[in-house]
Order: sequence, then structure tokens, then C-alpha cells
Amino acid sequence: MRKELKPITVRDTWGTFLAKRLQQIFLGLIYKPVFATIRTSSSEKENAKDTPLRKALRSGQVSFQGDLFRGRFTAEISKELRGMGAVFDKVRQGYRLPSWKLPPEILFIAVRARDEAAKLVQDVYTAIDEIPINVARYVHGLSFEDEAGTVDKLLSKKFKSTVSEIIGVQPEISDRMRGKIKDEYTQNVTRSIKGFSQDETEKLREIVHDHAMAGRPRDELEQKIMTRLKVSSGRARFIAGQETRLFTSKLKEAQYIDVGIDEYRWETVGDDRVRSSHRSLNNTRHTWDHNKDKNPPKSDRGELIHPGEDFGCRCVAVPIVEF
Repeated sequence: MRKELKPITVRDTWGTFLAKRLQQIFLGLIYKPVFATIRTSSSEKENAKDTPLRKALRSGQVSFQGDLFRGRFTAEISKELRGMGAVFDKVRQGYRLPSWKLPPEILFIAVRARDEAAKLVQDVYTAIDEIPINVARYVHGLSFEDEAGTVDKLLSKKFKSTVSEIIGVQPEISDRMRGKIKDEYTQNVTRSIKGFSQDETEKLREIVHDHAMAGRPRDELEQKIMTRLKVSSGRARFIAGQETRLFTSKLKEAQYIDVGIDEYRWETVGDDRVRSSHRSLNNTRHTWDHNKDKNPPKSDRGELIHPGEDFGCRCVAVPIVEF
């Protein structure tokens, strides 16, 4: 007699421990060095007698390039510029005024600020270029043993309640097999860290380039990078969820095989997010050993997979036992 057992589902909270650690890694290796470079960039000290325009030029709120003032204009700054003969250009979104018409002290501050802005951009580029190097050094020999161990305990508890108590057999996976699966987990997470840091390095360079070309204030650059930091938090949660599902899938496979459960039924979560290739696999039967499966499930890239192993897969394996 054949019977289906309750599938072991992985909760999103199982990846919380890994997600928090990834967020700390991303913050420390990618964003902190860039923030530190921006905040420690040299800037000319304000003078108590400075006019609003001078203060804005020194702080980077307003910049002057060629014949154009750009940045954030207050009513006082706009009034001062118009008083010097500047005309607002709606197309270029700035005040036009030939440099030879500028008062010498204004021109000096503007040029000084422009040089500092160029140095800041170069310093930030340097900090960004060092990110992949720092990441490679950091992840060398990195271990996620604690995170894997926590998920392993949660999975073992679920396995006991859904399988072992019903069939009366407790899995006895060898330490070598368990260690191998945990090592693969660490390798996959490390690979994801490197991949994200590389992608983020390219994105940060684009942000700095666009900022420099637009001549925007320094604080806006920091705000844009802060936005990327928020994006990284979501990426950390996604990576944690993906790697946790893959890890538990491999561990479940080893446990099912160990207790003599060789077959399963593929089951999707049934919502609109299920990809078409997995939807076609719904309710199909397979074996854990791909070599014994007449029609083994494959990913869209043609790789042999089990539920939870494909990119972003939320499907589960419903174990089939014979009594």
C-alpha cells in the first residue's frame, strides 16, 4: 500500500538568521567604506561673513561648471545670482553666467569647490573599486556553520513530526554527508555574496558617474547610496531564502533516502507566481535518484533539480511511502 506523507515546508523565518548576517556583511564591506569616504572628504571651512551663495558653493549645495550654476537654490541664493546678472536656464535647470563676470572671490570659491568635488568623486571611485578585493579577502575561509546548524535543527524537528513518528524510522545521516551538505551551503552563500558585491560595485559606479555629470550636491550622493543600502537588505533576505530552501532540499533528500523513501510527488504552492515549467510538474511523481527517474524534473536551463533547488523555487516534495 502506498501513502503520501505531509510535506516538510520551509518557513520564511528560517532564513532570518542568515539574512541578518548578510545585511551586516553588505553594510560593512560595501557601503560603510563609501560613506566614510564621502563624509571625510575635505571641504573648505565656512566664513562667518559668507553670503548664502558662498556658503552653498563651499558645502557643495551649489556647483559652478563652465558658465552654469547648478544645485539646490534657495530664494536668497537665487536673488544673489540674479543680482550678479545670472539668468535661469530652464532647459539646463541652472543659472547661466560667464565666469569673467563673476566677482573674483566667488570664482575662487567655485573653482576650489569644483576641484574638491572632483577629488571626492575620484576618492569614492577608489573606495568602490576596492570592494571586490575586500570581499574576496573577507569570504576566504568564511563559515556559515551556525546558520546551517540552526536550520538543520528546525528541519529535524519537522522531519520527526511529519515522517519519523509515522513510519517509525529515524534518519541516521552520516556526519560526513551532513558536513558535505553544510559545506555546499557555505559555498553557495559565499558565491552569492561575491555576485551581489560585484553587481553592486557596478551600480555604485553608475550612481557616482551620474552624480558627477549632473554636478549634484555631495549630500545627494550619500542619499542615493543610502537608497542602495535599503535595496541590499531586500537582496539579503532573498539570498537567505533561496539558499535556505536549497539547503533544506538537499538535507531532506538525504533524510528521505536514509529512511527508505525513494519517491515523491512534486507540488507547487498554486499561486500566480509559479513559473510555467514548474506548473507543468505539479502532481508528477519522481524519484530522488535522477538516474532511476524516467522523466527527471529539469530547470529552465536544463539542470536536473528537485523541489526547492531551482532559482526562487517554493515547490515542495510530497513523500510517497510503501507499507
